[in-house]
Amino acid sequence: MSDDKEFRKAQMQKFANLLEDVLREINPATEFTWKKMFGGAGYYADGVMFAGMYHDHTIGLKLKPDDCEALLANGGAQGGFGKNTVDVPETMLTDIASLTEWVGKSLDYAASRPPKKKKTKKKK
Repeated sequence: MSDDKEFRKAQMQKFANLLEDVLREINPATEFTWKKMFGGAGYYADGVMFAGMYHDHTIGLKLKPDDCEALLANGGAQGGFGKNTVDVPETMLTDIASLTEWVGKSLDYAASRPPKKKKTKKKK
């Protein structure tokens, strides 16, 4: 595996560890999982995606539109993994209090969304 792929894999795990620690602060009973997807990673709380990593340097959070605007004004950058996502400023990755606040907002937004419908396989 190339150094670039190893670095990216290490970043995915690093962000997974960070987000899991933050989730334990917010609600220790939350089930945290993550998986590789689209060249990055998706991070889930109780089966609902709330964050992703698609740039090696930071994570993106799913947020309601008003919170997206607020985080963008706080130095965030438009995220790359879907609607209503914003990458957190890199400085926030070491500011656990701020990260916890924004992850909490992301979890609230994710919990407010209707569950995804499972795709059914078409019969031939």
